[in-house]
Amino acid sequence: MSQQTGYTVLDVQYRLAPENPVPAALNDTEDAIKWVLGRPTKFDTSKVAISGFSAGGNLALAVSSCIFPPESFSSVLAFCPTVEAFVDPGAVAAPDPNGRPFLTFILRLFASCYMLHGHDPKDPRILPAYAELDRFPRQVLIVTVAYDSLAVEAENLAGRLRESSGRIVVSERMEKCNHAWDKMAKKGCLDGKQKNGLTS
Repeated sequence: MSQQTGYTVLDVQYRLAPENPVPAALNDTEDAIKWVLGRPTKFDTSKVAISGFSAGGNLALAVSSCIFPPESFSSVLAFCPTVEAFVDPGAVAAPDPNGRPFLTFILRLFASCYMLHGHDPKDPRILPAYAELDRFPRQVLIVTVAYDSLAVEAENLAGRLRESSGRIVVSERMEKCNHAWDKMAKKGCLDGKQKNGLTS
């Protein structure tokens, strides 16, 4: 992203569950953003965007809608985010069942590892589907993949955000791709072309 756009990109690691359950990752993300926003002479703080993939996409949506005041971010970009699945993992299904969607027991395991101390999954800091729509940034990109059990809930959030006034919302579904498709994308294959299409 940095090479193709010219923007400064900070790739920040955060503590992981189950060793560090919620709110550890949220706290780490908040600290990193405060570090950026506290340096207006180094960064253009009027153009700060937040992005993440999978759990990172969940954090990007949650932090931008719940932790910081509205208008703190120019945009949020979330790739294959979890936005609601932990409430009822058995109720989610991939739009296209021909790939490798998350099995229900895997989603339940993820939820139990992340919320070790009995947190309410409807807390919008955990699942941003429950956040107030007017708190999200004005520009939202949500990318999903057809073989992913998390796709529909993320697309539903994008649809609700699109209906709220004054927002530019782009929701893009990558067909015939699994969760984390870009990590194993091969040049010349469909997943490689899909990945290249996002960065060009």
